[in-house]
Amino acid sequence: DFNNIRKEWASSALDRRHRFTLAWDYQTPWFEKNSNLLLQKVVGNWQFSGAWIYEAPEYATPQSAMDANLNGDTAGDRVVINNAGARTVSSDITALTSVRNGVTQTVAYRVNDPNAYYVRARPGVYTNAGRNILKMRPVDNFDMSVSKVVPFNEHYKVEFRVDMYNAFNHPQYIPGRPNRVNTSSHAGETNYLTPGNSVFGQWDQVYASNARQLQLTAKFKF
Repeated sequence: DFNNIRKEWASSALDRRHRFTLAWDYQTPWFEKNSNLLLQKVVGNWQFSGAWIYEAPEYATPQSAMDANLNGDTAGDRVVINNAGARTVSSDITALTSVRNGVTQTVAYRVNDPNAYYVRARPGVYTNAGRNILKMRPVDNFDMSVSKVVPFNEHYKVEFRVDMYNAFNHPQYIPGRPNRVNTSSHAGETNYLTPGNSVFGQWDQVYASNARQLQLTAKFKF
């Protein structure tokens, strides 16, 4: 109902309600002023840093991918919520037909799985679902850096560093990157948002795992 904005009130598609961050930075004191140059230059002057970020999940909007509201298109048409159903179950519906005067007409719909919480709506079905009600995956990410500083004289230093994003290669099937907020839209595809589809809510079938990335850096400071 485009004239009832109140029914469209919902959390933002970019809303991650809670975020916890733990960051650390440790510079080794080993052999920093040792007279043995090999120990001082090779064993000393290491730095370890990183961050653990945990964020609550974003939410997506289930869609029927059919013209449920009979406005001439399928864009954003909602689904039916069965409050007595299981939130992990979704279902399509089947049209029940009747022949009248030689014309086959749809007279009702039957839910394929009555235990489903998310039910797809077909043309003419009144929907009761709002926006952004389908929970996605949280962010649970470790980033780490290891650097080695080699000082020369008093004013010159060479630094070698490796940055590890998603250091433990923990699969995270989320929109965008763990350290960047993206909407849950996936161009040209709604299967993962359509109840009854085999990939409904299967985020690992839609998004990349955000596999570990390594970045090597060398700096000369003067």
